[in-house]
Amino acid sequence: MAKTQGARAYGNIRKLNSGKFQIRYVDPNGINRTGRITFSTKALANKELENIRIAIEKGTWSVDYLTQEGEQNLKVMTLSELAERWRAQATKGGRPLAPKTLAHYEGYISSALKDLSTKPLPDLTTLAIERWRNQDLKRGKYAYTTKVFKHLKQLLAWAVKRRWILSNPCELIEGATSYKPRESLTPSLEQVRLMLANAETPEFKLELALIALAGLRPEEIYELRRKDIKRVKNQTGEQETQITITRAVSWIKGQALVVPPKSDKGFRPLVIQEDLAGLITARLKRIDLSPEALLFHAGADPLEHRRVASYRNAWERTRAQAGYTGAFYTLRRFHLTEWKLAGATEAELLARGGHSDISIAMRYQTTTGRDSELNANLRKVL
Repeated sequence: MAKTQGARAYGNIRKLNSGKFQIRYVDPNGINRTGRITFSTKALANKELENIRIAIEKGTWSVDYLTQEGEQNLKVMTLSELAERWRAQATKGGRPLAPKTLAHYEGYISSALKDLSTKPLPDLTTLAIERWRNQDLKRGKYAYTTKVFKHLKQLLAWAVKRRWILSNPCELIEGATSYKPRESLTPSLEQVRLMLANAETPEFKLELALIALAGLRPEEIYELRRKDIKRVKNQTGEQETQITITRAVSWIKGQALVVPPKSDKGFRPLVIQEDLAGLITARLKRIDLSPEALLFHAGADPLEHRRVASYRNAWERTRAQAGYTGAFYTLRRFHLTEWKLAGATEAELLARGGHSDISIAMRYQTTTGRDSELNANLRKVL
């Protein structure tokens, strides 16, 4: 076993089984550190420990960038290498990050942070990061720059925890994570009715209805298969149509990838309105009879995925006819707001949207222009 020798108030030396000597000490921040290299003699270890003591007393101490055999040289480790290491171990809820999320993070490094990606960690100063951010903000994509900065800050915070750098240079840049984009207005009931009435094809009308009347995510819609739609009996014995969500499709580097829903709560059965069920029944008559046949597919192949953004052109024209300027996903917000107005409890709201946190579900809630109706229901005070 390794034997501890020469204990000191600021550190100690121990002899390893290999016969070499290793130093340990407490840095100015109270963190216990182990020297990254070993020494052939105790005298050399003593000399190094004395140098550290003097540096701490003078205030000139910094992270030891020396490395042992087989370790990454921290003095030359780049941001790109740090990011790659982080992605390899990053998890959410105990599960590896989704491929689409990993692709986004990889894109931040290779694109927006390209100029910083090849810099060694010691060169990632607050000034260097500020210069990058100021330049990136000139593109006018404030929300994107904020997302990239948050990821950079996350990476460097991880490096601090691993004791690869002494402090996070992003911490000194104030207000860099505070930007919040203005959210699109949720369409009104009348606008949604106009969109459904003016949909260019029965197929696109069904796409609109699945998000506006059932609250599905676009990536869930384009992975729906014949086998996911069934007629079931409810508690009163009446027949209802149920959609079961167990998968989604994500496009990564031009390839369609079938993935689980965004969270465990994303696995959910959805009973739908009969009007929507009628649209689905009509669509089922037009697709392949295989249980694996996609409800929406590309070309003649019933198993070839359609790109999630394939709705874009039709959506632009349809929303314009309804006098609406918001994004496609706001139809999902419309549905979840209607679900809440219909009397859904918080648990039912979470289940419907496939959310794991009520704070996330509440982001999908919006005002509905019912001020007059609500005022009429208030008790008289004057």
